[in-house]
Amino acid sequence: MPDKGIELPVNSVIIIALAIFVLLLMAIFFESGGSELSKTQVNSAFNQGCSQLSSLYSCSHEKMAEVKTNLVVNGQARNLLDVCRMNFNNPTMSAMKCKFACGTCQKFVTEGSPCEGNEDCVSPLTQNWKCCFGTVKTEDSGRTCDSTGLKQGVCYSPDVIPGEMTIEDK
Repeated sequence: MPDKGIELPVNSVIIIALAIFVLLLMAIFFESGGSELSKTQVNSAFNQGCSQLSSLYSCSHEKMAEVKTNLVVNGQARNLLDVCRMNFNNPTMSAMKCKFACGTCQKFVTEGSPCEGNEDCVSPLTQNWKCCFGTVKTEDSGRTCDSTGLKQGVCYSPDVIPGEMTIEDK
């Protein structure tokens, strides 16, 4: 019988220890869950940023880094280029490719439009256009491109609009 008096404090200590342990586990679970961004949050911020790019900057890919979105990571609002790269899980995606991914920015290609590859020059009206990373020259057989290895080129039609156009590396 003398042992009955000690049972209550030992049981209480065990229950209190288990309760503290469960609270710690719950705190860790909610803390780690709150720091991860959901795909829905990123996609929503991308769409919101694309809307701003369209309305404020006429879909200029050069303004992607200036468009602030509603996505906040570590206390900082992320720009549209960052959000685009997160949304498509491509950390090296260019501003031009991100602009083309925006549903609010229709792909409108004209002679001399900036490009990073031939796919940037293709639209419903410009099916066979090419991207030139140098000087576009007119020859008897059509137009050709003398490549100079620039990172950004211009769109041109190899079949129509004769003339010569030179671009400078920026």
